[in-house]
Amino acid sequence: MYEYNCEVIIDNEPETIKTFAFSIIEAIDNLVSMEAVEDIVHLTRVDTNDNFPFMGDFRLLREMRGKIDNEQLIYETLLNGSQENSTNNKPH
Repeated sequence: MYEYNCEVIIDNEPETIKTFAFSIIEAIDNLVSMEAVEDIVHLTRVDTNDNFPFMGDFRLLREMRGKIDNEQLIYETLLNGSQENSTNNKPH
């Protein structure tokens, strides 16, 4: 699992928060699921210092995420379909 520093917008102000995820896609999903987050600016994976600017439509992602009822399906899709390094990222 990786640590990400995330520059986000909360209460119309830039804030830096952390999230932990097995991939950048899961990290973004974590942020979309946080009610306080209004938008994402960029994410940085702490161990590699890789920077990921967010260019997506945050509101659309949140709307689509809200329409998914099966959390297990989301978890399986994130686990199987978005691993950055499949040898090190499996949950224990």
